[in-house]
Amino acid sequence: MNTAEITLVGQAAPGTIITFNDEIVIVDSSGEFNVIVPLIEGPNAIEIVASDPEGHETTAEWVVTYDPQS
Repeated sequence: MNTAEITLVGQAAPGTIITFNDEIVIVDSSGEFNVIVPLIEGPNAIEIVASDPEGHETTAEWVVTYDPQS
């Protein structure tokens, strides 16, 4: 990748609480969300946690590598 940011886009049931690296992401009334993730050079850990009102939780983790030379 050769940009200093990426945009994460997703869909969840309305009422779901989404966190990205411990920051709350707003889920709109249709269930869509997006967040711009700034990147630093090298590996960048990304963790998304989705929690529903009943307390069920799902976690996804990625590592995105930013290499400005490529």
